[in-house]
Amino acid sequence: MLYGQGQTWRLEEYWRLNQTFQVCGPVLIGALLLALPDLALANWWIVRASDKKCLVVDIEPTGKDESVTRIGRLVYPTREEAEAEVKRLCK
Repeated sequence: MLYGQGQTWRLEEYWRLNQTFQVCGPVLIGALLLALPDLALANWWIVRASDKKCLVVDIEPTGKDESVTRIGRLVYPTREEAEAEVKRLCK
């Protein structure tokens, strides 16, 4: 079967894209699989600033900043759970 000039170009372009995906595809899929669980397993902490205001944060307090104190449990799995605890702890 004979192809016109445009069809030959499309077949060559398709072949290049297919080869690129075969090489880069597994790497991209692996990166997505590593990134997605991290988003779902985010941790939350309750901190009290020097002005006595309580905040829910997603960055773990290191203890280096003396104006911020971690309160409550060590870690909360959801933001909603941490915010409910803030209402109880910081009246």
